[in-house]
Amino acid sequence: MYNTREQLAKSAIEYFLKNRQIPHLDPQDVSVDMQKIIPCFVTVYVKGNLRGCIGNYETDRPLFENILKMAVSAAFSDFRFSPITSADLPNLTIEVSCLSAPSPYIPTSSHQLLSYLVAHKPGLIISSGYHKALFLPQVWKELPDPEEFLSRLCLKAGLPENTWKDFDHTSYQTFNTF
Repeated sequence: MYNTREQLAKSAIEYFLKNRQIPHLDPQDVSVDMQKIIPCFVTVYVKGNLRGCIGNYETDRPLFENILKMAVSAAFSDFRFSPITSADLPNLTIEVSCLSAPSPYIPTSSHQLLSYLVAHKPGLIISSGYHKALFLPQVWKELPDPEEFLSRLCLKAGLPENTWKDFDHTSYQTFNTF
């Protein structure tokens, strides 16, 4: 039985390093909480440096299956970083962020949006046309300025950095993590 989400994620990474496949678990191998349908992101650090972050904000799978898949993806398939190696394991730290259901947020002005973000520091999904990107609430530690946060989120979505100001063609959803 896995006691924490992070233990499960680390065991999936270790298993993948040895077997080159995602481990399979039966639901009785995990707690009842991990059997709930919950989306998650898995963030992998080596010596405190980001080495991968992959997840989903919608799912039809139990949390434990999401953790297994996202842990392996974050460790080995995040195109921004080289894959985790056996040598990285002693210095590996993992964070599993479960996501609340996203709620639409409809600002009427830049000032209203910026004020809301400063006050609440939520996770944020931005959408415009076929472009979409998400920042977890933890990103506020790296990007505390709301304008920079929004500009970087637009760039992550493949949009011009000022797209966040176009309220006619841009939509927002907020969420929290637990």
